[in-house]
Amino acid sequence: MVSYKIMIDGIHIISENKCILLNKNHAHYINSVMYNFNFYFDVVEPTRHEGIDVVDFRNPKKHKIIGFDLFDVLCPSVAEGYPKQYLDFANIKSGDVILDLGAYSGFTSIVFSLKTGKTGKVICVEPDVLNIKCCIENMKEFSSIVGYNNFELFHGLVWNSNEEIPFSMEGSMGSAASSIVGTDRGNILNVPSFTLSDLAKNTNRIDFIKCDIEGAEEFIFNDDNFFNKHSPKIIIEPHKNKNRGRINTKECIESVEKYGYKCRVIDQIGINDIPLIECTRDQNG
Repeated sequence: MVSYKIMIDGIHIISENKCILLNKNHAHYINSVMYNFNFYFDVVEPTRHEGIDVVDFRNPKKHKIIGFDLFDVLCPSVAEGYPKQYLDFANIKSGDVILDLGAYSGFTSIVFSLKTGKTGKVICVEPDVLNIKCCIENMKEFSSIVGYNNFELFHGLVWNSNEEIPFSMEGSMGSAASSIVGTDRGNILNVPSFTLSDLAKNTNRIDFIKCDIEGAEEFIFNDDNFFNKHSPKIIIEPHKNKNRGRINTKECIESVEKYGYKCRVIDQIGINDIPLIECTRDQNG
């Protein structure tokens, strides 16, 4: 049984002798963390405190992520797990060019970079001010260890146009455009937006797109110029819009099917309430 308490020092989410700590500003994540408790707890190495194993996601902190031994990763709040499903689907090779849409702490971008090697490129997009600071620090540490830097990091969000977009700065995984999540979650700041064509303008190939952008995923793929030039594999995490009572899986699939993609909805390991959509271009499309 999983329960929670709101304490002076933060939110305590408890399951037997395990505890996840969240910042009070992230109270809207309580249900998700409770529902997927084992996933969030098992992502990092816990500490021991008075007989309880504790994972502390209250503030930006370095964590030892399970399955990644290169260095401890600075996470804005909750930590990302090792992206095995992305890697299994993408089959990334040396020299590939990857779009990481919604880079968060930069951890997944770093894992992609290990696969592409110094001859490849990882183009990363992250709008949240705190998140992108963590991206920069983690990428800097990674580059100092491996001896190369193949990241192209954009501060902004992926959109279907170029404009200033009001964005909710939560400093967490769920940071999103305020038109999608509302105006009651974090400070609202305007950030620049980029289309897929903007992001790909300095490369002649895009091999894989990881898309986890908190609701914007259902319309960013409306980009004829991009898909006339590129046929990457795509993996999408769908989300629920504040104005819609369901996850936008249907809309995401429709947005790429018109370009000749075939889509497969799969369970996301550890996350019980959100699937993933694997998209592969039909070579006859």
